[in-house]
Amino acid sequence: MTNCETANPNEDKIMKYEELHLLFREMAACNSAMNPLPATLYFHTLMGAFFKNKSISWGITNKDMRIHPFWVQDSRTGKGALNKVLKIIVEAIGVSCVIETDITDISSALIGTYNHDNHKFNQDHGLSRIVPLIPKKGGKGAWEYKEPIERGDLGTYDIVIIDEGKIFFQSQNEKTLTVLQPALDFPGHVRKKMRGTTVIEYDCDATLVTTTIPFDQMKRSIIDQGFFQRSLLFIRRLSASQIHQMRKEARKLKNPEHRQKFKTLLVQFKEKISKLNRDEEIIFVDDKAVGVLNKFSDELFSTVQQRIVGPEAISILSFSQTFEDFSLKIAGHIALIEGRKIVTDKDIERTFYIAKNFFDTIINEIEVGIEKEEKEKYEKYFEFIKKVIVIGKAPIKLSDLVELVRKNFNVSASTARKKIEQLKDMNYIKFDDGNKFNTKYVNI
Repeated sequence: MTNCETANPNEDKIMKYEELHLLFREMAACNSAMNPLPATLYFHTLMGAFFKNKSISWGITNKDMRIHPFWVQDSRTGKGALNKVLKIIVEAIGVSCVIETDITDISSALIGTYNHDNHKFNQDHGLSRIVPLIPKKGGKGAWEYKEPIERGDLGTYDIVIIDEGKIFFQSQNEKTLTVLQPALDFPGHVRKKMRGTTVIEYDCDATLVTTTIPFDQMKRSIIDQGFFQRSLLFIRRLSASQIHQMRKEARKLKNPEHRQKFKTLLVQFKEKISKLNRDEEIIFVDDKAVGVLNKFSDELFSTVQQRIVGPEAISILSFSQTFEDFSLKIAGHIALIEGRKIVTDKDIERTFYIAKNFFDTIINEIEVGIEKEEKEKYEKYFEFIKKVIVIGKAPIKLSDLVELVRKNFNVSASTARKKIEQLKDMNYIKFDDGNKFNTKYVNI
């Protein structure tokens, strides 16, 4: 117990964070197979939108509770299913949500547009915000001002889900990411300059959820785009065998019993969350929590120093600040769920597993970097492995091969293993089970 907490005789009656979190995870698992970490990410996305009227006392501007996930994972592995689950749950608890699936103009859809017909109507009839009504000639009714600025979904909904996020990186949409950056900050604000002097501008407290499949230019975009430093980025590259297993598990969810279980769990979730306070308020962070947060920041810095060499090492350090921020927000969710206005060191510690896992996926992406120029190196790895196996006249233990590849190509063990697994997925090599449990051999 910290010096900011006192004994509570009704402690057993206070909702625990784990209760609500695991209930959400169960609902997610009824619809999206083998995605437990993304389910946790979506739980905190929901809680951030639910607690959007609250903030954490932190310097001059404070921090809000919103979390904006950007989830990258292979096609047909549960992203769309989890998006639909999130929409069902949040709408059931009174949080508005929309899923954008087919966007022709993403800037207009998210930020807004200017209705020139309305503008002309106002001009023709001498209308303005100051003079919104003018009686018609003859005294029959009145001309009424028509709002020319049409807000996009960020000004309309609490949560906006983009399920084909790759569209952001098409050349015509690159500026949209820059416009979106202040919308994800606190306080959120949208300002889009149109032609001439026309500006679309409004305050924004929406949460943006984005999912996409991996794409070639992603590594460069992650480093260059400030948008990602405001998103909780989770990149999960699956092997062929993982995808196969996920799809087998997903087929099991077609059983009607899972639908009924989901409905039952949703009733329980609504009942529990209805007891939480959503009123506007500021919560605080105690000194011990700040100390633990500093320790977490040092760990992230150390990870970058050990694993990233080159100019990317400087760029990736900005993400350590991002994950420190999100760790603080998640800790804020925990405190609020448990009815406290103080974020403690224990709250911060409970976020480590979540934030560290997401940070590691970015490190892996930068370190391994599956891009076109990287693919050209596969042949070099294959030729080396083939030579090792031919010279040895026998399959080689996977762990031994990882070490040989690591030394020969001067890469980390995780990179070496990843390269070998990719060659296996591309059918250059194959894995054979050994006599001992969980021992694999590599052959050609």
